[in-house]
Amino acid sequence: MAYLEQFMMVQGRFLNDGDDHLLQKNAVIGTLVKEELFGKNEDAVGKEINIGGIVYKVIGVYYDKEGERSLRDIYIPITLAQRVYQGTEYVNNIWFSTAQVDLDQAKSLENRIRRMMSAKYLFDPEDVRAMWISNALEEYQHFQNLFAGIKAFLWFVGLGSLLAGVIGVSNIMLIIVKDRTREIGVRKALGATPGSIVNMILSESIFITLMAGYIGMILGLMVLYFASSIQSEFFRQPEIHLGVGLLAIVILTIAGALAGWVPARQASRINPVIAMKAR
Repeated sequence: MAYLEQFMMVQGRFLNDGDDHLLQKNAVIGTLVKEELFGKNEDAVGKEINIGGIVYKVIGVYYDKEGERSLRDIYIPITLAQRVYQGTEYVNNIWFSTAQVDLDQAKSLENRIRRMMSAKYLFDPEDVRAMWISNALEEYQHFQNLFAGIKAFLWFVGLGSLLAGVIGVSNIMLIIVKDRTREIGVRKALGATPGSIVNMILSESIFITLMAGYIGMILGLMVLYFASSIQSEFFRQPEIHLGVGLLAIVILTIAGALAGWVPARQASRINPVIAMKAR
């Protein structure tokens, strides 16, 4: 479940009806505005800010954990904004957030608002041209579905790349086993068991796979770091989750074992007499 534009007051209070009726020159600012104007550890409530030559008193500071962009906004009473900034008495847009609701509840609320407004202003509630409603939670759900599809595609590409890597490592290990036929024959002649030969080849295969995986992780972290420095608003605190990292290591270990299994079995079956005669 997602919650959009859920403000949390960290200092002071938000605007109320009294501010609107009395045309109070009060302002509520986001935490980013507060940090830029007054510092991170300074109390901004009661202090004054100048907006276009008009002085406002800060009565509250808010934080929105779901959106960094909104933390740069400043709110003042609408009645004051209409008078000071030569606005009209008509309201063209109304933005509001609800309590913790899911998508079905948000759609139900949208329909109730449409019916209520159509009864008051005498228009067909089915006429979307009469009143346009944008459901942010519905749009968010569309984006979630889009990103879910992208994530599934990336998993498909990743598994395909992993399979190609397993085949590549397996071919490399087959070549290594062929080049080390004489060495393996000597080891078996000196008492090495087939199991020890299998363990040796599997260890080398897993090592190669893990090293390639670690290099890929490091490159991925570098990409995330540079992405966060360029577009910090869209890539807030990018990181690789510990569970995902551990899962990747487990998958790489299994992939390395699978890649080395056939070459290891082939190496364990080498006849030491024939192998020692090989050049």
